[in-house]
Amino acid sequence: MLSELFWAYLVAITLLTITPGVDTLLVMRNTGRGGLADGCVTSAGICSGLFLHATLSALGISLLLVETAWAFSALKWAGACYLIWLGIGSLRQAIGQGDTTTSAEPVPRRTVSRAQSFREGLLSNVLNPKTALF
Repeated sequence: MLSELFWAYLVAITLLTITPGVDTLLVMRNTGRGGLADGCVTSAGICSGLFLHATLSALGISLLLVETAWAFSALKWAGACYLIWLGIGSLRQAIGQGDTTTSAEPVPRRTVSRAQSFREGLLSNVLNPKTALF
């Protein structure tokens, strides 16, 4: 029985790991927005979020979060609101650039602070309940 559960878990975690998610899309967006440096800083923020989740798990707080329905729902809603906020920001940026397909000049990259890229990566991972589950 334990062997069957292990293999089912292994298949599930493998599929979740190789499926691109919000973190992957955020790194792609930030790399396109500000270049390689922004993508790397965003990845560092995501890794910091993973470290925070690992710390909470080691302290047993992640288990409390998963077992408490209202806390888990609050985390899911906070994550959803943050993703909506990022989406609205991306739409506003795209609308603000207008139609550049007729221009022969390259589209100038929008510069944002490295702190913003790091914060976006950190929050996208910390507010992701999937990480707490696993």
